[in-house]
Amino acid sequence: MNVRQSRKKADRLATAAKLTAAVKWALSKGPEWVPVGGNFRFCRGCNNVSNSSVSHNDAIANYQRQK
Repeated sequence: MNVRQSRKKADRLATAAKLTAAVKWALSKGPEWVPVGGNFRFCRGCNNVSNSSVSHNDAIANYQRQK
């Protein structure tokens, strides 16, 4: 693995760690959308991470259908 690949992997791991930390923080708060980095949002109500423009109610409906 060259230096460039190592740096890319480290960046991916750092991003994943930030998202994980943000999601854990969001879970401790209550039901609403929380920005968690980039264009991702996390719904504390239905534990849904979304990078689309799906509305909160649509996300909840989708989540209920998946159960």
